Amino acid sequence: MDYTTYEGILKSVDPGNYRTSELYDVITSPFSPMPPPPYSRLTKDQITTISLWIEQGAITTDTCIAEICDTSFVGYNSTIKPIMEVFCNGCHTGSSPQGSIDYNSFAGIKATINDGRFLGSIKREVGYVFMPKNGNKLTTCKISLIEKWIREGAKNN
Repeated sequence: MDYTTYEGILKSVDPGNYRTSELYDVITSPFSPMPPPPYSRLTKDQITTISLWIEQGAITTDTCIAEICDTSFVGYNSTIKPIMEVFCNGCHTGSSPQGSIDYNSFAGIKATINDGRFLGSIKREVGYVFMPKNGNKLTTCKISLIEKWIREGAKNN
């Protein structure tokens, strides 16, 4: 495998699913340690960062593209749900979602919207657990979209 280029790395990554990615298997295998000696094994934090990157789509950040932030219409299905799927659902869905917070349904999202935990966490305000955990803060645009949706009543539209 050639891990010296983004294209090479993508050959062993299943964007959106770290569990089925060969790269994840290689860096966590107890039988064939990677990287090989004399290099040190990756730390749990490094493996978590790589896993989160894969789970969030394995997107490259080597080019700077200005994000156009259109807040003229912000709907749950068209705007909020796709953000949740990329940045939240990797940890907050399934049979035992982290923190017992399940974002697989609108009702699950609405619960943390109503009590302020969701917005406090993604804005990384003092007193809240910073989210996405072990990931970069959401862009200003994504936070603005979520804030507008909440101000407009956080409707299931």
